[in-house]
Amino acid sequence: MKKYELILEDNIDFFGTKLFRILAISSFGNVKKGDEGGYIASEKNLSQEGDAWVSGDARVYGDARVYDNAQVFDNAQVFGDARVYDNAQVFDNAQVFGDAWVSGDARVYDNAQVFGDAQVFDNAQVFGDARVSGDAWVYGDAQVFGNARVCGNAQVFGDALVSGDALVSGDALVSGDALVSGAIVTPEQVVPTTKVAADIHLMERQPTALPSDAKARKDVPIYSGVIKYFPRALAAVAECSKKGNDQHNPGKPLHWDRSKSGDELDALSRHLTEAGTIDTDGIRHSAKVAWRALANLEKELESAASI
Repeated sequence: MKKYELILEDNIDFFGTKLFRILAISSFGNVKKGDEGGYIASEKNLSQEGDAWVSGDARVYGDARVYDNAQVFDNAQVFGDARVYDNAQVFDNAQVFGDAWVSGDARVYDNAQVFGDAQVFDNAQVFGDARVSGDAWVYGDAQVFGNARVCGNAQVFGDALVSGDALVSGDALVSGDALVSGAIVTPEQVVPTTKVAADIHLMERQPTALPSDAKARKDVPIYSGVIKYFPRALAAVAECSKKGNDQHNPGKPLHWDRSKSGDELDALSRHLTEAGTIDTDGIRHSAKVAWRALANLEKELESAASI
């Protein structure tokens, strides 16, 4: 059953693309039958299911899609192959385009732009004149605002705040309660140009976990000393990672969400008491023991390296 239709006579030409205003033909969510919405190019831009809606003078076109319970309103634009879904909202004069995804309970507003292959999800917010691009991720309860730029493969998450004229790029990670204002953060350097709060936690993902010395690298045989030793066990741990991501971050790309369940040793011990059996999600408790052990070790090594 359709929830809206195009008003064919109410259309605009927008950069060579004809967009049509939409009309609700049934009530759903906060939309009442007869309400006029924003503009879309075709029904492929806005799902006929769920409570998703485009309103005000917002425009969704190209191969972009808005679905689930997402809202795009005011003068916002979503175009290219962008996706806005779950309970996400894009409003004011914000733009989401390229292959960017905005999902979860994320908000993109003011004059912010999210583009490229960037993703904003969970409870993250991008606003002001901020830009998130490339393969960057902003998630958790993080906020990027002001004239900040997050690009490359950078990730901003946890309760981190990135603002002012800050630039976070490359493979840099900004997390925890970090406050970055007017700084340049790359995998190679942290150069404060205005202020970096005293309690900042900046994690820079190294190009490799191996030693830089060629001879020393040979003493860390990852393939012959780990993968060849434990192929089945590693496959079970990988399956555990995928299952956990699907459970805690459904619909999101596979990633280690450190904001959830960080009690590695307690969780490890709980699963250890049931070693040899299979958990209710079909994953062996022993695989979860191994996953938690790896997570704990990774954090220890990061701390030891002052990452």
